[in-house]
Amino acid sequence: MTDPLDVLREPIRPVPPDPGFAARLREHLERLVLGTGPESEEPTMTTTDAPATTTEAAAVPLPTLTPYLAVPDAAAAVDFYVEVFGALRRGEPIVMPDGRIGHAEIALGDSVVMLAEEFPELGLRAPEPGAVSVSLRLEVADPDAVVARAVARGARIERPVTDSPYGRGGVVVDPAGHRWMVSRG
Repeated sequence: MTDPLDVLREPIRPVPPDPGFAARLREHLERLVLGTGPESEEPTMTTTDAPATTTEAAAVPLPTLTPYLAVPDAAAAVDFYVEVFGALRRGEPIVMPDGRIGHAEIALGDSVVMLAEEFPELGLRAPEPGAVSVSLRLEVADPDAVVARAVARGARIERPVTDSPYGRGGVVVDPAGHRWMVSRG
C-alpha cells in the first residue's frame, strides 16, 4: 500500500555543484588534511566567494515570514544585495510590460527576500528619504566589512559598527531606502 501523504512531499531537486567552489573547497581541505601549507596562509572562504547564481538560492525554502520590499530600481537593489550582503538571486525577475520589475527574489542564508519596483497606482512605494518604517536584521560573520561595502556602494550609515552587550553591529540605510541592522551575535 502506498503512503497517501506521498503526494504532499516535494520531489528532491539535486543542484549541480559549482565547479569553482568545488575546486576551492578541495584545495582548502587538501591543505588542512595533507598539511601542504600553514593554516595562516589559507584563504578564507566566505559567502561572497560563491557565485551569485539562482541554482543554490532556488533550494532555499520559503520561511514562514518573507519580507517583500518596494524599491525604486529593482535591478540596482538586487545587485546591491548580491555585492554587499552576498545574496543569491532566486530565479529571473518578472518584468512587466511597462519595463518595471514586478517581482524578484534573493536568498540571504536561510532566508528569502522578495522585492518589486514601485507601483504607485497600487499604493506600493519605496520608503521616502528619512521615513523608514521597518528594520531588517542581517546576521553576518564580519559586520565591519559588510557595512564598509554597503557604504562604498551608496548606503548611508545610520549607526557605525560597535560592540554592544548583544554582539557587534551597525546600521545602514541602503540606496533603496531600507534600514539594515548588520550584526554578529
